[in-house]
Amino acid sequence: MNENVFKLEEAGYYFFNEVFYQINEVLSLMVAGEIFGKTILDIEPESNDKMPSIPEHIIDSLNYNGFVLSEHTISKMNGAWARARVDAKHSILKLKRKDKINRIEVLGHIINLSLLVESSLNKQLFLLQESGEIENSIFKSLDRSEVLSKLMFIFKDQILNKSLKIDRIKHLVSLRNQAVHYKASSTKSIDLSIEDLLCIWEQIGELLELVDGHLGKADIMKHKNQLIEKWID
Repeated sequence: MNENVFKLEEAGYYFFNEVFYQINEVLSLMVAGEIFGKTILDIEPESNDKMPSIPEHIIDSLNYNGFVLSEHTISKMNGAWARARVDAKHSILKLKRKDKINRIEVLGHIINLSLLVESSLNKQLFLLQESGEIENSIFKSLDRSEVLSKLMFIFKDQILNKSLKIDRIKHLVSLRNQAVHYKASSTKSIDLSIEDLLCIWEQIGELLELVDGHLGKADIMKHKNQLIEKWID
């Protein structure tokens, strides 16, 4: 195997493994949050616990170090969260497909998922150049282009005859741009439900079936089904 192809294949496996490790952690944290939200109601506050005064200006809130909870109350809350993290791994509690993914850790999943797509397309583009199917000048131009340009060039026929749908992949690319340039507006732009994510995985599985290599739709579906069985109603 050409060394460049080997490295691109290796990168694909790395991003693939990171993607499903990260989303398993995200879903686990969401379930833990549900458990913690219930158990925290049983924590009795100390008599000297108090609500903080709200700083008038945003910059003041960033520097606010006011005393709010006693160390004893904080310790009980930390203990409740630690138990919720453990209990989540064995809980029968399930997340709904319509649930929004509200954990900041999903940014890593979005970025690595888009990198899985891009590294797969880069490998396919390189193979087309190596086989002489595209000229070197075209390869160099496409190699510097955005991921959607590569996708639509390589699989134009499949996209036009609708055997490959890419609307969810387009959504992923948009989410990825928000994630890597994370700013105040991104907090509202990254609006993703569990159902949205399942649909994105399905389209990526269809894409991987068309890319030369060892990863395919079956690999995506295997991990998807495991996650549904473990975390999703």
